[in-house]
Amino acid sequence: MPCPTLYHTSEEKAAARRATSKKYYEKHRVQINRRSRRKYKKKLQNIRKDTSRKGKIPRFSHT
Repeated sequence: MPCPTLYHTSEEKAAARRATSKKYYEKHRVQINRRSRRKYKKKLQNIRKDTSRKGKIPRFSHT
């Protein structure tokens, strides 16, 4: 015998997904924000490196 249907409409399914995502975020908020800050700082450092070359185009190796 199959499991009963949990969600009968797409709205119910979307609401359940939102609740699950919110619960996950609340549990892992510190790690998620830490990761985002690290990515942002790394991006800023790369931009600063590129602009400190005084307009030179960065070289990339194709190997």
